[in-house]
Amino acid sequence: LINKLRKMRVVLLLFIPLSIVLQACSEPPASIPPGTDKRFYGYIVEGEKFGIKIGDSRAAVVDKVSDARFSRKGVYPCGTNLRRIIGLCDDGVLTSSYRVLEFLRNGRVYIIYETDIVVGIAWEFDWLPPMDF
Repeated sequence: LINKLRKMRVVLLLFIPLSIVLQACSEPPASIPPGTDKRFYGYIVEGEKFGIKIGDSRAAVVDKVSDARFSRKGVYPCGTNLRRIIGLCDDGVLTSSYRVLEFLRNGRVYIIYETDIVVGIAWEFDWLPPMDF
């Protein structure tokens, strides 16, 4: 029993630094450039992500993300969070913000619209749930 507890302690002591290193490696740049498609962050202006295609209508997006892992936060003019992630956003652009909860991947997905058509998808995830929700 004592040997098992020692082994568990060693495993835990190794896991903590490894998780910190992995988290540091996934930090997004100050401004995510278009075309970046990583597991923990990204910003695309063509193609598909999360089952949503660039060019989809807003109504189609609502249908596609109505599963349990997406929680809609609302539709907003381009805001501070999105500007921080992608570095630019016109005031007339609308975005839908979704909260995503998955094992070891928690964060937000932003769907960027122009005239109710998807023109971009940005996302930012972390290991742990963000504290600002």
